[in-house]
Amino acid sequence: MNSIRTIQGQAWDQIAREAWGSELLMDRLTANNADEADVLLFSGNTALDVPEVSAADARRASVQPAPWERL
Repeated sequence: MNSIRTIQGQAWDQIAREAWGSELLMDRLTANNADEADVLLFSGNTALDVPEVSAADARRASVQPAPWERL
């Protein structure tokens, strides 16, 4: 598991996209950082645990459009 520090104004979906290439995996971030799960936008310098995601999971998530992009 890796650890990152947030930048002021970041949201869960942005962090997931940077970490794994897809915001659809953000549930893994919130599950591993339950004490921060109620945060919408982070203040700067918050430590978050970023779990390892298999390449297969990342590929599956990256080919699906995000829910708000589906028509």
